[in-house]
Amino acid sequence: SIVDESATTGYPGMSAKDLHQYVVFSPEQIKDVDNLNPTSDPDIRYSDRILMGSLFSGGGTLEAGLVYQMLDKEFAVEYNRKIASAYTDNYGKEHMFVGDVRDFNSKEKQNVFYLHASPVCKNFSPASHSGGETTLDITTAQATARVLEEQMPQVFTVENVKRYIGSEAYNIITNKLNELGYTWDVDVYKASDYGNATKRERMVIRAVKSGQLPAK
Repeated sequence: SIVDESATTGYPGMSAKDLHQYVVFSPEQIKDVDNLNPTSDPDIRYSDRILMGSLFSGGGTLEAGLVYQMLDKEFAVEYNRKIASAYTDNYGKEHMFVGDVRDFNSKEKQNVFYLHASPVCKNFSPASHSGGETTLDITTAQATARVLEEQMPQVFTVENVKRYIGSEAYNIITNKLNELGYTWDVDVYKASDYGNATKRERMVIRAVKSGQLPAK
């Protein structure tokens, strides 16, 4: 059965983030799940709350592609103010850091279960005339690796164009994954293989701190 706490009597100031749903087999199995310390207790069948953070967050397209009710957003980081405003229009501004990812201090935030990064890809795009990887690409990758180590999420993903693979920025992030003991893989995914009308290709790094990666 599905038990929805939103059906219970609320209290003044209660918000959607306070509500939880669980799939359970008996009333005795209803327990709160701490996303920061995932439990192996077999009594807990499902909890739909995931604490997440994102870097290079843009307008929130990652969040739009996920089930909104599953997410408690701890932080989002976007440098461009106009783009950040599109994010905050949809998801609120309480957790948005508008500024350089290199200046973001994730130690001031709760540790998230899921962390995602979409570093700027223009210097790795086939259409780019910039001359390739820059110091900015490298230093923002170092910042990404730093946040990864500070947060130690259970799940971590990175999205970019496929030419990002093998770059110094890519190596900085993947070396940090190895150093921290993550299990990870990388592949290039074509949007049309997943029901999209375009053939756009994107590299995705998938990493987990414990357990095995799911099937692609």
